[in-house]
Amino acid sequence: MKDYAKKEDKILDKIADTMVKLDTTLDSLDVDDNRVQHYYEQQKAIMEIRKITRLANRLTDVEMEDAALHDNVISSDRDSEAVLLSQIDNSFYRLDEDLGKLDESDSRVKSYIEQRKALHEVKRILYNAGKYDAYEAEEFDA
Repeated sequence: MKDYAKKEDKILDKIADTMVKLDTTLDSLDVDDNRVQHYYEQQKAIMEIRKITRLANRLTDVEMEDAALHDNVISSDRDSEAVLLSQIDNSFYRLDEDLGKLDESDSRVKSYIEQRKALHEVKRILYNAGKYDAYEAEEFDA
């Protein structure tokens, strides 16, 4: 079981690294740069995090099967990491729902804002888990 906990910890680290990379990329863009570039960079980060969480979900399924076969109890560390991954996954599920509700006339600006909200939520989750240090609660309000 410990091996799975380590793998999930690495998955959370990968998500945190993706967020740091996004922050670095967005910081390197000029203030005058088109918001489309910001949107594109956010979209790339979201796709990468979704790919990572899909891997984590497969890992969880394998672990559950292994636990059932061996009658083992899953550790609380593993449970908390699974909850974090689930929260991140849920943030993107809500993002998909919100994006689906947008109409054509205002979809670009609002989708940018909704993506930004979802990424801010992921930063908060990682910050609370001790995986991301650059979180600022007021950042989204700026």
